[in-house]
Amino acid sequence: MHSGELELETTALMASVYCVLEREICKSLEYLPPEGASESELQPLATQITTHVLGRLPHVRELLRTDTEAAYLGDPAALSKEEVIVSYPFIEAVAVQRVAHELYLKGVALIPRLMTEWAHARTGLDIHPGAQLGTHFFVDHCTGTVIGETTVIGNHVKMYQGVGLVARSLAGGNSCAAPNGIRLWATA
Repeated sequence: MHSGELELETTALMASVYCVLEREICKSLEYLPPEGASESELQPLATQITTHVLGRLPHVRELLRTDTEAAYLGDPAALSKEEVIVSYPFIEAVAVQRVAHELYLKGVALIPRLMTEWAHARTGLDIHPGAQLGTHFFVDHCTGTVIGETTVIGNHVKMYQGVGLVARSLAGGNSCAAPNGIRLWATA
């Protein structure tokens, strides 16, 4: 593709994504309507949510830039940021989760979980769409890592494979109290 065609191709791709996403969000709202919403309000709400989520993509891209930087600086084996982007499974899982999180925040049912489960199957990194991830986040190797719905991860955090930040319901987990009184359960 010639660089002069890039803007036109990007516009066409975004229009296609918009149509598909709006249709799927509408189906999700029909499946689990927001409390008090009438059937006639679902399509306009789907349009509003789609516009909002796609409008958040520049923000998501900036977060992913910080994640890429964290991986590059945090892994001595990384040769370049480009290598991190195209070959580190963690980037794929976090990219999917960050977009799914935007849908989750808008109360869209099912789609965010489908997205993160798809990424989990491909990468071994299971991040719930409700988890809050800060900037400069990096999971080295990712396999077997689970980050639950109520997890809040701050900025500049590096994790390793096999770590679980999960609900208390997992048998055999060890509890520890964080300074803010929240209890964390680790199964690693």
